[in-house]
Amino acid sequence: RKLFFFVDDNITSNLAEAKEFFRALIPLGIRWVSQSSINAAHDEEFLELLKRSGCQGVLIGFESLNPANLKAMNKSFNTMRGGFEQALANLRKHRIRVYGTFVFGYDGDTPDSFGETVAFAREHSLYIAAFNHLTPFPGTPLYTRLQNEGRLLYENWWLDERYSYNKIPFQPHGMTPEMLQQNCLAARREFYSWRSIAQRGFADVNRSDWFMWRNFYLINALHRNDVSLRDHYPLGDESWRGEILLAE
Repeated sequence: RKLFFFVDDNITSNLAEAKEFFRALIPLGIRWVSQSSINAAHDEEFLELLKRSGCQGVLIGFESLNPANLKAMNKSFNTMRGGFEQALANLRKHRIRVYGTFVFGYDGDTPDSFGETVAFAREHSLYIAAFNHLTPFPGTPLYTRLQNEGRLLYENWWLDERYSYNKIPFQPHGMTPEMLQQNCLAARREFYSWRSIAQRGFADVNRSDWFMWRNFYLINALHRNDVSLRDHYPLGDESWRGEILLAE
């Protein structure tokens, strides 16, 4: 059976419509994944329909374990109704796997934030996870704020020939740009270590379906191989003539 990905930034943005959609999926007997807000994981009817409709996993943007960081990105609602731990317990109860994403570089982050976040992701046996640095895109309030504070390291980082993939284009608070970059890399390496993969692979939620359990090891091995694959890949250097990375 195929695994379908419903391309929706938040399939639960309208919970009533999402439930109606899940009911329509039940007789189809398909496997599927999508992206969801963590708050929906506190709704028991939603969780039951999610499982019955064939959902195998959801991508959830946790972003940060720091409440001040969540407030800065207007995502304080992430910690409503029992917080991350209760939401993840509810999802595990219904055998819904989680792809968690985290962002580092907000002003509330410290060098300890990286290890704490990886420990959280491993403790809750996330199926896969992403640990990325904050990127100030032009036209956003974040970019404007960092520009006004004189913290941008490049005038137009996306066009600058000195900038490459995974470099930090701004001055973080409480650490150097190099520390932020290296700690993000270290977080990925730790989460995708063989020890971590083995530990998470034997969690009940990740081995509750043979198809998803088999693919767990393949997907995690691919992520392990990809930890630093694109580092130093140039973005703004039009004269660069190196190897092109192709998606297969």
